[in-house]
Amino acid sequence: MAPAPKPALSVAPRVDVVDALRGVAVIGILLLHSVEHFNYYRFPEDAAGPLLGFFDRAAWDSLFFTFSGKAYAIFSLLFGYTFHLQYERARREGRDFRLRFVWRMVVLLGFGCVNAAFFPGEVLVMFSLVGLVLPLVARLSDRWVLVIAVFGLLGPDFVVRTALAMAGVEVSTEGFVPWWRAAMDVLGGGDFWASAWSNLTDGQVYSLMWARDYGRMLQAPALMMAGMLIGRRGLFADGGANVRFWLKAALAGLLCFFPLRGFAEMIPEWIGDGGVADNLGQLVGQWHKLAFMVFMTGMVVVLFHRTRMRGVLMRLASPLGRMSLTMYVSQSLLGSFVFFPWGLGLGERLGSTASVGVAVAMFAVVYTFAALWLRRHRQGPLEWLWRRATWLF
Repeated sequence: MAPAPKPALSVAPRVDVVDALRGVAVIGILLLHSVEHFNYYRFPEDAAGPLLGFFDRAAWDSLFFTFSGKAYAIFSLLFGYTFHLQYERARREGRDFRLRFVWRMVVLLGFGCVNAAFFPGEVLVMFSLVGLVLPLVARLSDRWVLVIAVFGLLGPDFVVRTALAMAGVEVSTEGFVPWWRAAMDVLGGGDFWASAWSNLTDGQVYSLMWARDYGRMLQAPALMMAGMLIGRRGLFADGGANVRFWLKAALAGLLCFFPLRGFAEMIPEWIGDGGVADNLGQLVGQWHKLAFMVFMTGMVVVLFHRTRMRGVLMRLASPLGRMSLTMYVSQSLLGSFVFFPWGLGLGERLGSTASVGVAVAMFAVVYTFAALWLRRHRQGPLEWLWRRATWLF
């Protein structure tokens, strides 16, 4: 008897605008992590002078304004979108992808642990855990998926914490701090192996606790479900109705962003209770970042489909988007070597402006690698490995 054929290592058809969006998110994460010194958070002690201090502050504020809480949210959205493509492709071929996806998340957890040895604060481990919600809701109707996603995006954890704080219960958003301090103390010693172990233990506890304290454990899976709905509706495909949808979404996001951002800025002045102000501020902050992410996503889609920006995005962002896993891990390796004491140790010597310059140099390195690699290969090396491992059994 002839052996049963192995399942095809199928690759979902590429949607160019999705690659562009991923690429924009990769660039944003690289810039943001660079000014943060890849979560090392140690900077030169001597005064930079008024002029350089101004540029440092401008670089820090502008990058956090543009990308903090938005680049990761775009990744979450596209994570759910990709799941939809894989699930639907397997369904058309007569296979149920849900259990296979669980194994895929186990493999992603492995990638995350490797990345975490270099970067205390990486996101792949969290994605591999919260991503398990997708096979649970894959067969629900659009209406129920939307209800669950909206519930998660409303920030119910912060609503409960704010109510508890108003009732006099002490609720903190800094439960991660002890593990963060432990990881930073070891990292500051400059021993690579000690730092790697600390990053994998204290660093991962700190990272997951931070994600919990700042609402991402509920927001990320909600965004993944929203991405799945976008895939079901085919909203990333080119077409007049889709472009109008994203233009309206961008305008709605922008209109919601300004009052929410203003309200968040005024909360500390209006509310004297620190616990209430902190948790309510985090809740409203989560909303205004979400609104700005919708604006960014909508504008990228509209510019891609209806302007000459398509060529620019295809050249600059799409190669990084096609290799987003490889690029994310690569920037962790490069950034940790540049900024951490076990490497070049530039974290305690460079301010934000100089760190942006380092980010540009790292972008040149990873972009050149991605462009050269994609001339000969369809996927990045880690993407290929992840796909092979997904269908290993």
